[in-house]
Formats: sequence, structure tokens, C-alpha cells
Amino acid sequence: MADTDGSIAFPVWALATFRTTIFVMLVVFLFHRTGELHDRLQASSTAFGFTIFLILWTTTTIATRRQIRASPSSGEDDLESRIARTVIAGAWNGLFLLIPLIVQAIGRLIASAPGPGRLAPLLGLPLLVVFGSPFAFVIGGVVAFAFGAVEALLFGISERLSRWADGDAHGSDVPP
Repeated sequence: MADTDGSIAFPVWALATFRTTIFVMLVVFLFHRTGELHDRLQASSTAFGFTIFLILWTTTTIATRRQIRASPSSGEDDLESRIARTVIAGAWNGLFLLIPLIVQAIGRLIASAPGPGRLAPLLGLPLLVVFGSPFAFVIGGVVAFAFGAVEALLFGISERLSRWADGDAHGSDVPP
């Protein structure tokens, strides 16, 4: 891909939106299957849900932009490298999602009243940063591997359909 943001803006937006929406749909489906969806929705609000989606979409957009910028501009893009770049982007996305939790923990620490009860969050924050970061990175990569496999399958199907349509437009009705 070219180095200009204009040439990658739509692919980044489209792929990040696809990934975020599918992820949210899978989480909602999981809560539905386990019977927790009703309780989770009652305990939440539209503003909270929108905020969570916006944070997830923003971190996914940042990670996807990094992934697309790392993609080769020529036709040297094979299946394994596509999946590997998706796993790396997902790992970074997992780490990026940890940042709002750290900011929230710092905010709660600042807003809490001084006293002996303030020591536990003060000690928990470094633990969240030190141990949460690698954990979030690995979980993001594992989730992204599944996304990478599905995306590679969909991309392969779309390439085949595109070649078939191009061949059909030139008088050939034989699929590739």
C-alpha cells in the first residue's frame, strides 16, 4: 500500500468496522447462548454500549491501520503473511484495549478518598500494567488468529469471484 493516508483510509475504515461489528455480534451471541444477555442489557445503558463500541472500534482502527501500512504494496501478499499480520494487529488491539482500563483505574485512584483503602488500588495498578499487558497482547493475538483465518477465506473467495467475473466479461464462462 502507498504511504499516504488517503489511499488506505477506506480499506482501514471498512476492515476495522467489519472486525469490530463481527466481534460485538459474537459477544452478543455468546451472552445470548449462555442466557446472560437479558441481565447484561438490563444492567447497561445505550450510552455505555455506544462508548464501549466506540473504544473497541477506535483501537481496532489504529491496529488495522498499522497492519495495512505493513502490507507489501506489490503482489507478494500470501495467505500466511496476511494471517500473521492480522494476528499481530489483533495482539496490538488487545494491548490498546487495556489502555482505557488503566486510565479508568487511575481516575478511580485519583477520585478515591485518602486513607488506608487507597493502598489496594495503588498496588493493583502496577500489577495491571505489568501482568495485564502481556496477557492482553496474547489474548488479542489468539482472537485475531480466528479473524485472520475467516478473513483469508473471504478474501480468497472474493479473489476467485473477481477473476471469474473478469473472465466472464471477456467471453469465458469457466470458473478459475
